[in-house]
Amino acid sequence: MTVRITENFLNEVETNIKQKCSSAIKAEFGSPNCEIPVDFSDMAFVDNILWGKYLPLKATTPAEWRNGFDVGPDRYRKGIEVSIAKGGLTFRLHPTSTIKNYTLPPDMREFTTYMLVSGRHPKIDEMIAEFKLRTKLAEKWDATKEKVITFLKSCRSLNHAVTVWPEVKSFIPKDIIETMTRSIETKQKEKAAKSSNPEDVLKTIDTSALVGDLVALRFATGN
Repeated sequence: MTVRITENFLNEVETNIKQKCSSAIKAEFGSPNCEIPVDFSDMAFVDNILWGKYLPLKATTPAEWRNGFDVGPDRYRKGIEVSIAKGGLTFRLHPTSTIKNYTLPPDMREFTTYMLVSGRHPKIDEMIAEFKLRTKLAEKWDATKEKVITFLKSCRSLNHAVTVWPEVKSFIPKDIIETMTRSIETKQKEKAAKSSNPEDVLKTIDTSALVGDLVALRFATGN
């Protein structure tokens, strides 16, 4: 069986390598803990979280918009989702104290903000540092994926690729390798059977025993 290097095949290889990347990151760092309890008595920290890059607008907010709210555990029962960068690290802050009569951003329906800095919570700095290490490891695996895909594209087939670089099998989905291996073994057996010398095959058979069994059967049945 010849396994062609098709687009679908390459997509399966990419998915397999991405899964290996996820396993490597989990083995290195475990599952990220994105739940952070925070004391909301630090007004500057709260401003940074709830207003984010729009904090300069807080001072210019018209008086009629300044409806005060109690900001704390009761208002944010599910916590406040915060992103360090768009598409990057996301975590959830859980208030442990309450600020009375706080001015929230106008029409703030979703409590998600993009922080430009880490704030002053040490846990956030730790998470950012770990996130950078996770990203670095992911980038390493991404580079590996690109090199493997480039190599496979240069080959006539997976069979050809394995002949040139046997270790490439480690990056190929297991079921594809097993199917190819079984096919190759079957063909090798068929080829060996066709090329066998009858005299050599006969030497491996106890012909006297086979004929003896047949004679015994004839005596027993009369045929």
